Amino acid sequence: MVLLTAGIILISSIIGVFYYRMDQMEDEERSNRCKMISRIIADMYSSNSDEMSQRITFEKGPEGIYLSPTVRGKPYDIEIWTDRVKVKQDGDTSTERFPTKVHLWPYRSINRTGHLDLAEERWRDERTPPLSLRAGGQDLRLTMFDLQNTTSSKSHIFISGVESA
Repeated sequence: MVLLTAGIILISSIIGVFYYRMDQMEDEERSNRCKMISRIIADMYSSNSDEMSQRITFEKGPEGIYLSPTVRGKPYDIEIWTDRVKVKQDGDTSTERFPTKVHLWPYRSINRTGHLDLAEERWRDERTPPLSLRAGGQDLRLTMFDLQNTTSSKSHIFISGVESA
C-alpha cells in the first residue's frame, strides 16, 4: 500500500512538472512573437531609408515576414498599441514595448509632402483604438516614411491590418 501511494505521488509530481513546463514554453513562444514584431519595427526605424514597407504574414509564401498563426498548436490574438504589442492566448498575455511610437490611423489621411502638426498627431494617436486581430485572419502592413513637423523631419511608422495575400 505504501508503494502504491508513493507511486501515485511520484506520477502526480511528474505530470505537474510536465504541465508547468508546457505553460512556460507557451509563455516563451508568445513572448517571442512580441519580440519579433518589435524587432521588425526597430529594424525599420534604424534603417537609412526614407520610405519602407514590410508585411507580417501568417501564411507561408514568398511575400512578407512569416509568423506562425499558432502557439503550440493553438490560435492567438495580437493587439497593437502605439507603444507596445500584446499577444493573447487562453487568458495569458505577453507584452513587448516598441522602440519608437507607431501610428494606427490611416497615413493616407495626411498630406505627406506637408507638415505634420504635433497636436494633431497626438490627438489622432490618443483617439485611435488599438489594432486587434486574430493571427492568421489578417496580415499586418508596416509602412514607414519621413514626415516633417514644425521642428524637424523624422520617420513615422504606420501599422494596419490587411487581408492575407
